[in-house]
Amino acid sequence: MDRAQPSPGSVAPECRNVTSGLRHAPRRGKESRWPAGRGRQFEGRAYEPGANSHWKANYPAGLERLAAAGRIHVAANSIRFRRFASDFPCKERGNLRTDTLTGSFTDEKIHVVQTNPKVVERCLLMTSDPGDLVFDPTCGSGAMAWCAEKWGRWWITADTSRVPLALARQRLLTSTFDFYRLVEPERGPAGGF
Repeated sequence: MDRAQPSPGSVAPECRNVTSGLRHAPRRGKESRWPAGRGRQFEGRAYEPGANSHWKANYPAGLERLAAAGRIHVAANSIRFRRFASDFPCKERGNLRTDTLTGSFTDEKIHVVQTNPKVVERCLLMTSDPGDLVFDPTCGSGAMAWCAEKWGRWWITADTSRVPLALARQRLLTSTFDFYRLVEPERGPAGGF
């Protein structure tokens, strides 16, 4: 039976993400000190964990279970564990936010000190509620005022020069924002969207 070729970038349903983990770890304490010759025979070849390390899986039962489950992968001169992404239902959360990165291929800057609106937006949403008053003493390109207007906050901005204020004014007057129906119109933005 002919099977349709998958499109580039697609993954067949029977495939799973896999990574190979280290098969041994550094020795820690007396309980990890095993005599030499504690190697593992796999596919007719002997593998040793190394002089200053031990097998991560219990020896020999743990390694036997890994071999029986098809979870050992031969990599050059060593064996490694085959780990599937589905083995670990949760993952570590980091603090890298790729949606706020800037570079030479982002929006054109209109002011020398222009903050990415996504960064200002995130801070604004964490620290204020709709209807709150936010103050930006360094107007710059007006990113804070723009984000405050977008998210239903009152705002005041200031700067030592008229140029940033003119840039911010132009930015605000030429922007269009989404319209949200208020839950309690008589309370204004504080009534919720």
